Amino acid sequence: MLKHHIANLEKTITEYNHSIENDTLNLKNDTLNLSEKETLILNLIKADNHITITDLINKSGFSRPTITRAISSLKERNIIDRAGAKKNGHWIIIE
Repeated sequence: MLKHHIANLEKTITEYNHSIENDTLNLKNDTLNLSEKETLILNLIKADNHITITDLINKSGFSRPTITRAISSLKERNIIDRAGAKKNGHWIIIE
Protein backbone atom coordinates (compact mmCIF):
# COMPACT_ATOMS: atom_id res chain seq x y z
CA MET A 1 0.00 0.00 0.00
CA LEU A 2 2.82 2.39 0.91
CA LYS A 3 4.68 1.62 -2.33
CA HIS A 4 1.49 2.36 -4.29
CA HIS A 5 1.06 5.68 -2.48
CA ILE A 6 4.70 6.63 -3.12
CA ALA A 7 4.34 5.72 -6.80
CA ASN A 8 1.23 7.92 -7.06
CA LEU A 9 3.04 10.82 -5.41
CA GLU A 10 6.04 10.45 -7.71
CA LYS A 11 3.74 10.42 -10.75
CA THR A 12 1.92 13.50 -9.48
CA ILE A 13 5.19 15.35 -8.89
CA THR A 14 6.37 14.47 -12.40
CA GLU A 15 3.06 15.68 -13.89
CA TYR A 16 3.27 18.84 -11.82
CA ASN A 17 6.83 19.60 -12.90
CA HIS A 18 5.91 18.99 -16.53
CA SER A 19 2.86 21.25 -16.28
CA ILE A 20 4.94 24.08 -14.81
CA GLU A 21 7.35 23.88 -17.74
CA ASN A 22 4.47 24.25 -20.20
CA ASP A 23 2.22 26.49 -18.13
CA THR A 24 0.85 29.48 -19.99
CA LEU A 25 0.02 31.17 -16.68
CA ASN A 26 3.69 31.00 -15.69
CA LEU A 27 2.95 29.89 -12.15
CA LYS A 28 6.64 30.15 -11.26
CA ASN A 29 6.04 33.91 -11.16
CA ASP A 30 2.54 33.42 -9.91
CA THR A 31 0.49 36.58 -10.20
CA LEU A 32 -2.48 34.62 -8.87
CA ASN A 33 -0.60 34.00 -5.59
CA LEU A 34 -1.62 30.35 -5.44
CA SER A 35 -0.29 28.16 -2.67
CA GLU A 36 1.69 25.07 -3.63
CA LYS A 37 -1.35 22.95 -2.76
CA GLU A 38 -3.68 25.07 -4.88
CA THR A 39 -1.20 24.98 -7.75
CA LEU A 40 -0.92 21.19 -7.59
CA ILE A 41 -4.70 20.77 -7.45
CA LEU A 42 -5.21 23.20 -10.33
CA ASN A 43 -2.66 21.31 -12.43
CA LEU A 44 -4.33 17.98 -11.66
CA ILE A 45 -7.67 19.46 -12.72
CA LYS A 46 -6.07 20.86 -15.89
CA ALA A 47 -4.71 17.41 -16.70
CA ASP A 48 -8.14 15.76 -16.22
CA ASN A 49 -11.20 17.99 -15.97
CA HIS A 50 -13.33 14.99 -14.92
CA ILE A 51 -11.10 14.23 -11.91
CA THR A 52 -12.97 13.46 -8.68
CA ILE A 53 -12.23 14.63 -5.15
CA THR A 54 -11.20 11.06 -4.31
CA ASP A 55 -8.76 11.05 -7.24
CA LEU A 56 -7.36 14.39 -6.10
CA ILE A 57 -6.85 12.94 -2.62
CA ASN A 58 -5.11 9.85 -4.01
CA LYS A 59 -2.89 11.73 -6.45
CA SER A 60 -1.92 14.59 -4.16
CA GLY A 61 -1.74 12.79 -0.83
CA PHE A 62 -3.67 15.67 0.77
CA SER A 63 -6.62 15.14 3.10
CA ARG A 64 -10.21 15.69 2.01
CA PRO A 65 -10.52 18.93 4.06
CA THR A 66 -7.32 20.28 2.47
CA ILE A 67 -8.60 19.48 -1.04
CA THR A 68 -11.98 21.04 -0.20
CA ARG A 69 -10.37 24.24 1.13
CA ALA A 70 -8.12 24.58 -1.91
CA ILE A 71 -11.02 24.02 -4.32
CA SER A 72 -13.15 26.57 -2.43
CA SER A 73 -10.33 29.08 -2.67
CA LEU A 74 -9.88 28.45 -6.42
CA LYS A 75 -13.63 28.83 -6.96
CA GLU A 76 -13.85 32.04 -4.90
CA ARG A 77 -11.05 33.54 -7.00
CA ASN A 78 -12.84 32.53 -10.22
CA ILE A 79 -10.03 30.26 -11.35
CA ILE A 80 -12.14 27.11 -11.57
CA ASP A 81 -15.81 26.18 -11.55
CA ARG A 82 -17.75 22.94 -11.56
CA ALA A 83 -20.36 22.14 -14.22
CA GLY A 84 -22.85 19.29 -14.11
CA ALA A 85 -23.78 16.86 -11.39
CA LYS A 86 -21.43 15.61 -8.67
CA LYS A 87 -21.11 12.18 -10.25
CA ASN A 88 -20.77 13.06 -13.91
CA GLY A 89 -19.80 16.74 -13.89
CA HIS A 90 -16.52 18.30 -14.90
CA TRP A 91 -14.24 21.15 -13.94
CA ILE A 92 -14.00 24.35 -15.94
CA ILE A 93 -10.76 26.34 -15.91
CA ILE A 94 -11.86 30.00 -16.03
CA GLU A 95 -8.53 31.85 -15.71
